[in-house]
Amino acid sequence: MGAAPDTVLAPPARAAHYALTTGVIGTPRTADAALLAPGPENWHPAPQPFYASGTGPLGDMGPYYLTMLTYLLGPIEYVEATATSTRSERTIRTGPHAGDTFRADAPTHVVAFLRSRSQALVTVTTSFDIAATARPHLEIYGTDGSLVLPDPNFHDGSVRYRCRGEQNWQELPQDDVDVSTGRGLGVLDLVDSIRSGASDCRSGHRAHHVVEIIEAIEFARLSGHPAELRLLREERCAGLR
Repeated sequence: MGAAPDTVLAPPARAAHYALTTGVIGTPRTADAALLAPGPENWHPAPQPFYASGTGPLGDMGPYYLTMLTYLLGPIEYVEATATSTRSERTIRTGPHAGDTFRADAPTHVVAFLRSRSQALVTVTTSFDIAATARPHLEIYGTDGSLVLPDPNFHDGSVRYRCRGEQNWQELPQDDVDVSTGRGLGVLDLVDSIRSGASDCRSGHRAHHVVEIIEAIEFARLSGHPAELRLLREERCAGLR
């Protein structure tokens, strides 16, 4: 089984993964991921489904960030979360219904604190309430340096790192940077696995785990209590990286 998103197959993700596994920034200890946006009503002519119960910024964009985080840092075992809605009433800005208002049923600003099985601490913020930001989409902090990744919603972008004691950021080399990549890369990878007879189901396992994380975040924010992901099978977790 294969599952989206497939951005972990793209050159930036592979370059970051190689850098982490070869110790470019030492041992990853913490990370920060942030989807900070004003909301899809600014560009989508029918944005209501993005705000339905169970969606919001966490359900819509969270999978891209959580998929990349689990690819780079491994499975998540512990979750805390809180949420708010800064603007529950939204106005459609484009299309035939521009000017119409609707109500957001899902939280529009969600903050989660995660701990990976490798004991890396991760902060994830997903928001449709932010007018503007200069904050990177994803940063990973290691014992010897920091790594900055591009938007995990896309398949391209530079990956930069800076080691302890250095004054300047450097860009990681990427393979296949001249090859066109985009939506559907995961389908091609799945076809290659079928043709080769490989039993590689990592994307399916990762997608299942990402759903577990989102459900844990929802439980934690609604209950006010931490959530522990105890039911992960070891053989499934082993295939996440």
